[in-house]
Amino acid sequence: MDDGIDLDVVRDGPRPLPDGGDLVLSNSFGFGGHNAVLALRRVS
Repeated sequence: MDDGIDLDVVRDGPRPLPDGGDLVLSNSFGFGGHNAVLALRRVS
């Protein structure tokens, strides 16, 4: 891990979803096994 990058990586298991419902997931599936998930949450 690079301490100079502000990246929140989830490793040990799922986190609870926020109660406010301000959460969006975007799944992308590509050829050859290139898959990605982007999770966005509103921070106020």
